[in-house]
Amino acid sequence: MIRLTVGAVLFDLDGVLVDSTEGNRRAWHTWAASHGIDGTATFSVGHGLQTVDHIRLVAPGLATRTEVERLDALEEEHSAAVTAQRGTEDLASRLAGMDWGIVTSCSSRAAAQRLATAGLPYPPTLVCADDVSEGKPSPEGYLLGARRLGADPSAVVVFEDAPAGVTAAKKAGMRVVALTTTHASARLTAADWQVEDLSGVGFDTRVNGREHTLTLHAPGERA
Repeated sequence: MIRLTVGAVLFDLDGVLVDSTEGNRRAWHTWAASHGIDGTATFSVGHGLQTVDHIRLVAPGLATRTEVERLDALEEEHSAAVTAQRGTEDLASRLAGMDWGIVTSCSSRAAAQRLATAGLPYPPTLVCADDVSEGKPSPEGYLLGARRLGADPSAVVVFEDAPAGVTAAKKAGMRVVALTTTHASARLTAADWQVEDLSGVGFDTRVNGREHTLTLHAPGERA
């Protein structure tokens, strides 16, 4: 067991708090088919990225506002497929008294919809694609999240599931716990620690000044 003292916690959304993979996969396959692009290859390369950056990877000429809006609309159509990730049970009570927020690559509308569908609490601080000029792996989103929480980046612990997000948080000067919910452990070695999901994390919200305690448990061991 590892015990960490933190000032605040920031979570990625997709792959950490919610599982939107199936709905997003359907949306991207529909979009790719309309452009004669391979859907499987298209969807697999962009996890953790903003929609526009994802499109740039697979079809740079289609990285327009119109196509981004079309993809966002397709993802909304399949939002019913969103579920809560394992380990998010009673998240609101587990985080009570803790300074926390979410930094996500999706829009604010999509984030609110996914949280509501999964039955998860809306965060005190939410940073979305709408709020930044550069998405992950840029550190902009995480630095903005820390500012909004009034926390020094070095005191923040981030929970991420994607290499781009891990890179973003490390560039921001934060400690990172990677969840192996989406990617293999070998792709997340830049993180400071790894857990299977949030069921292996204990949140101790007893406040000592502005400090809180996290406990990270071995894979398969619930907090």
